[in-house]
This record gives sequence, C-alpha cells and structure tokens, in this order.
Amino acid sequence: MIPGAMYRAVTSRVLAMGLDETDTVEIVKLAGKVNIRLKQEAGGVRVLADGTDVTEEIRNPAVTAAVAAISQVPAVRQALVRTSSRKWLRRAKLYWMGVI
Repeated sequence: MIPGAMYRAVTSRVLAMGLDETDTVEIVKLAGKVNIRLKQEAGGVRVLADGTDVTEEIRNPAVTAAVAAISQVPAVRQALVRTSSRKWLRRAKLYWMGVI
C-alpha cells in the first residue's frame, strides 16, 4: 500500500464527512475503520476508500492542505499500519494455505 495514498484517502474521508480536522480522536477512529484499496486498471491505479473511488479527490487542494497535519498524528499512522498489516497478513495466510 502506498502510504501517501493512504493518508490522502483518510484525509478525503475526513473532509467528506465534515469532521473537524483537529479532532484527532475521531480521525483515529476513522483511520482504523476505513477500507483503502488500490485497484490496478489499464489507465493506472485507482484509489478506493470504503468502495468510493477517491483517485481524483485525493489530489484536490483541500486534501493537499489538510493531509500533512493528519498524517503527522502518530495514532493515525499506527491505525493505518495495523489495518494494512492485517490485510497483508490475511492475503499471505490465504496464499500460504493455497487459497489464492
């Protein structure tokens, strides 16, 4: 998972949900729940957050202005690492078991 895309996806969800950008408690909760996926397509990689394509949205000026502050919250980083680690471990386990 590309860390910059993860932080931008969380930031886009924060803004879309109207959360206060300084409410670290709610942002950390969101970071722990949001399902971020990268989808390879012929035209490139699409970024999905909770099933919504946010590829264009994560590059808009509002996200760019807010992402630095959100990405610097240690608990946000920890939540994203936990979430992405669980995904990779599940995939690795399925691969190891011969499911994939």
